[in-house]
Amino acid sequence: MMPVITNISPNTGPTTGGYTITLTGAGFGTPPAANVVVIFGGFAIPAEDINHVSDLSIEFICPPGVGPNKTVYILVDGQNSNIVLFSYGPPTISGISPNHGPTSGGTLVSMTGSNFGPPGTGASVAVGGVSSPMVSVIDHDSLTFLSPPGAGTNRLVTLSIGGLTANTTLFNYDPPVLTNLSPLFGPTEGGVLVTLSGLNFGPPGSNVQLTFNGNPVIPFTHISHSQISFTCPEGWGVSNPVELTVAGQSSNSLNFAFLPPTINSALPSTGPEYGGSAITLSGSNFGPPDAPVSISVGAVAVSEIISHSHNSLIFTLPPGTGTQFINVEISPLISNSIPFTYFPIEVDSTAVGIGTTNPDPSAALEIYSEQKGILIPRMSTYQRNAINAPPAGLLVYDSTENAFYYYNGSEWKKLMAE
Repeated sequence: MMPVITNISPNTGPTTGGYTITLTGAGFGTPPAANVVVIFGGFAIPAEDINHVSDLSIEFICPPGVGPNKTVYILVDGQNSNIVLFSYGPPTISGISPNHGPTSGGTLVSMTGSNFGPPGTGASVAVGGVSSPMVSVIDHDSLTFLSPPGAGTNRLVTLSIGGLTANTTLFNYDPPVLTNLSPLFGPTEGGVLVTLSGLNFGPPGSNVQLTFNGNPVIPFTHISHSQISFTCPEGWGVSNPVELTVAGQSSNSLNFAFLPPTINSALPSTGPEYGGSAITLSGSNFGPPDAPVSISVGAVAVSEIISHSHNSLIFTLPPGTGTQFINVEISPLISNSIPFTYFPIEVDSTAVGIGTTNPDPSAALEIYSEQKGILIPRMSTYQRNAINAPPAGLLVYDSTENAFYYYNGSEWKKLMAE
């Protein structure tokens, strides 16, 4: 009679093996005369682990293993039975330690649980969908793996052994840490390449946001887990925090400072005591037009700044006397000082004299000098056209066209040589 297996009990069990499995059916032969072999998962069970109970029942010790649907059948005196199936239980994760590590990966993590299989069993672990480069099953209840590169918190840790998937647990990548900015300072017009160094910036392509003084920096170059470079934007002042957010985790901040303003020259460097002249300061690090710039001539604050760029300031001269010093301040930074000289205006009841105390009574204004000439106000075409309600006879020098213009009461006219 061909042996027939009608039941296997239990039909599932832990990967450790070592427990008794009972096969019931018919045609198993009469012990001990019958020659019985049990084939489990393609391998014969050792004879010493088989208990031939009767023609209807055989017991054997389950070997260690992993995976589902292991084929089980018997041979009785050379005759094969039908096949029944046995499945090892799926792996179960109890915990991992440590549960965090750097974004560069490489942290050796210990995992505890059950049904990991015997030592050397093939297993795969992934963190946040990225496979671990090394997994080693130590025993049925423990294994180790190296964390792969990644970023963020609450990354799912998955485990697959023998085609069966475990429950999941969570792994956190450490937040970004900034350790150095190079350089730490630069010109207010920006454009300097700044390198940001630190830890846990994530692999290139991670969800990274870089801010400079609270404003997003786009673009930047994500070089590695420890380095990012960006072009410094324009700005001013000494307190400009640089911060990094990697996959929702924020870093500490490092401070970038802009250089203090520097005055190279003032043109003209002299002006009337009553003020009102347009003075142009040339230099560097005056900041963008929205920077809170203040100019002083001696102890007098300038009330009107006509034009403002990183390298130039044009302002209306306040009244003053003697030689004073011009300073530019972008709080808390103060520039060097540059001298400016006021020249006196002599006035009598009928005439004004500049450089003379005795203006000719027939002249409303007499200017006396043997070394200097008259410098008519200079301005661009744009500035000339921006003069509000110019009176007839107003004279200026147009620096865009390098020509004198006068206003005839209705339009500007160029003075032409005959």
